Amino acid sequence: MELGALVAFITDRAAGNALPSTINPQQQIPADVMLDFDTRSDFAQLEVDDLVQDTWMRNPIVIFSKIHSPQGRDLKKIFASYKLNPAPVIFEIDQREDAVVLEPVLYRLIEETSLPIVLLGGRSIGSPADIAKLHESGDLERAMKSAGVTIVPPKKKMAIPAPKLK
Repeated sequence: MELGALVAFITDRAAGNALPSTINPQQQIPADVMLDFDTRSDFAQLEVDDLVQDTWMRNPIVIFSKIHSPQGRDLKKIFASYKLNPAPVIFEIDQREDAVVLEPVLYRLIEETSLPIVLLGGRSIGSPADIAKLHESGDLERAMKSAGVTIVPPKKKMAIPAPKLK
């Protein structure tokens, strides 16, 4: 739940949300930091569940990387080789003001020890090497489809008839 709430919080582009520097990355993030509703209400858990489900439905592929990371670049190329709807949400952690807090929070929540991290439907799908293997085998496409991603087939090019020779 915390991961889903965190992704909902940081994907709210209108708010430009960033984690405060006072957050201890080794502890659960206080709900009032990420949620804009009263977490003490009788319906709070239902609201959190709905928020998390909606977050993964709107953002089924989330990539956390660093802007100059060769592995991150390779992963982004893999996902760019598909025409995806919705497109992956990509966070260049080192370009964010909350990087010193966000990166260790992600490691705690996802139990990974380095970037890049790819979430598919709210779950890490492995190392860059694992993802490359999934891509090569066709399993990545199947996994994306099962997470609710539409893969738009490339448009067929219209054949231009050859001019008739006289």
